[in-house]
Amino acid sequence: MNRQEFVASRDLPGKVIRGDIRFEPEESDENVFRFRGIPVENALDWDVTVHGRFHAIRRSVTFVFVESKTGAICRLDVNSKVHRKVGQTHKHDLRYENDPSVNLPTAVARPDLHGKRVGEIWTILCEQAKITHEGRFIDPFPEGIIP
Repeated sequence: MNRQEFVASRDLPGKVIRGDIRFEPEESDENVFRFRGIPVENALDWDVTVHGRFHAIRRSVTFVFVESKTGAICRLDVNSKVHRKVGQTHKHDLRYENDPSVNLPTAVARPDLHGKRVGEIWTILCEQAKITHEGRFIDPFPEGIIP
């Protein structure tokens, strides 16, 4: 997948995620909760899945979209490690052909996501990516916001 194909898939209306999304505890770290490999149906028949990670102590959340032949094509980090000049909350996406092999290095600040609950961040992400989620999003941290 190249940049033009990424933009076409990102901007494509009618993408659907079916079923509930539930973060499960990570066996190796009791503070980490994940979901993996949720299919994103789309009219271009790209084999795209979404993965999520929540760290309870850091109160950080990451969502990653992966295309099976390319690798990671988009990642949203909220309250994560500081990344260059854009801070802890930022989005990475495919800009150059080799980006998936170097962990999507270009980041854009997303200060609009500060102070939101994980479920709110998911809703914003889906709206901006033109994804309809037909199911429940079970918030891993329903009692609080991500700073």
